[in-house]
Amino acid sequence: MSPVVLVEYDPRWPKAFAIERDLLVRALGAVAIDIQHVGSTAVVKMVSKPITDILVGVAKVPIAPAAVNAVCALGYVHKGENGLPGHHYFSRLDRHVHVVEHDSISWVDTLLFRDFLRGHPEVALEYASLKRELARRHTRDDYTLAKAPFIIDVIARARAGVAKLAAKP
Repeated sequence: MSPVVLVEYDPRWPKAFAIERDLLVRALGAVAIDIQHVGSTAVVKMVSKPITDILVGVAKVPIAPAAVNAVCALGYVHKGENGLPGHHYFSRLDRHVHVVEHDSISWVDTLLFRDFLRGHPEVALEYASLKRELARRHTRDDYTLAKAPFIIDVIARARAGVAKLAAKP
């Protein structure tokens, strides 16, 4: 089992995402409704595994074989659902592409989590501290599972905030 390697925030990550987004836009064309930088590399000052996570929103999953082949032509390996029904997962060295239906729960929750951390630096610091502690104690798979309760809590808090805003007259 592989250990978890965390690094400090690298200000080059947004540029790396922008370059990759442009490649994915050209490869996928109209299949991609939206492409977002997600994960810890998308949160300024967040400690992270040095992997840029990219969320691609599409109209329908599964995507056509031609779209899968277009992403693979960029050097990605298609790993199917990778344990997450309703996803296409692709990996390449320091990049992961997650293809989900635009406006699905996966799409919305992923963006809620990212945006909540961006807007609440104290929660982002708490998450960074938790990640460091878990990385010391766990291998990669266990690390991911151990973060889940925190992530679920943040998403619930973000949803509550969105609901509160929607309820205001």
